[in-house]
Amino acid sequence: MAAHALGQISYPGPRRMRRQAVLSVRHVSDFLPRRLALTTAAIFVSAVAAIGHATLPGFAAGGGPLGSRPPSWAAGTARKPGWPRPPVSPAMLTTASLALLVFVAVLSVTAVGQARLAEAPGWVPAGLLTAGACAAALPAILTARFRQGVRDAPRGLDAALRAITIHRVARTLAATLTAQAAVLLLTQSNAWAAVLGRDAFWETDPAATSWGPALAAGTVLGVAATVIAVIPVGAAAPRSPAPLPGQEAAA
Repeated sequence: MAAHALGQISYPGPRRMRRQAVLSVRHVSDFLPRRLALTTAAIFVSAVAAIGHATLPGFAAGGGPLGSRPPSWAAGTARKPGWPRPPVSPAMLTTASLALLVFVAVLSVTAVGQARLAEAPGWVPAGLLTAGACAAALPAILTARFRQGVRDAPRGLDAALRAITIHRVARTLAATLTAQAAVLLLTQSNAWAAVLGRDAFWETDPAATSWGPALAAGTVLGVAATVIAVIPVGAAAPRSPAPLPGQEAAA
């Protein structure tokens, strides 16, 4: 036992310099820039408010003389008294919601990656532009919903015009969110490599000036944004069946 004790006591200690570090409690604010938090909150709140208003029931056809009928996709807005169909299709609402989540995720990861690389915050222009688009979407939807009706319009025309406007605003919002996410991925791909690791997804070139997986994802989102932007108003909405000749004559 004495030999073991002497062996442990005489064991050589470290000969190199010892480094000392002060440990401190780190909060979420240490990792999340304040500007990023405020921008993300503004985008999320305004976009959710705009999408939420787009899910409200549509508009009654209203009174007035019978004339030219509204488009077939909007003809069902007055089918159920007191509860017209929403002006934006479920497919478009789902697209806008997914676009919002994708953009917020892309914006957050890009900001964290640029902070790790000690780069200038290149996410700020895309964040501010998207925040402005989301902020402008809400008053546009509210104006279309609560504006004064068109006087002496054929039955259903004013409801159709309101529904078309709200659908186009929701479509523009979804396309903008998707396009800005694509821009961040295409222009700030190295930030994603700093977060996920450059060797992720079989990318092994340490001297590369961009990161292939982020470029590929940005290209896909760019194509998706283009497709969303050109979707016709009634493409994703269920169409009302055409009336039979006898019923149309009776009407």
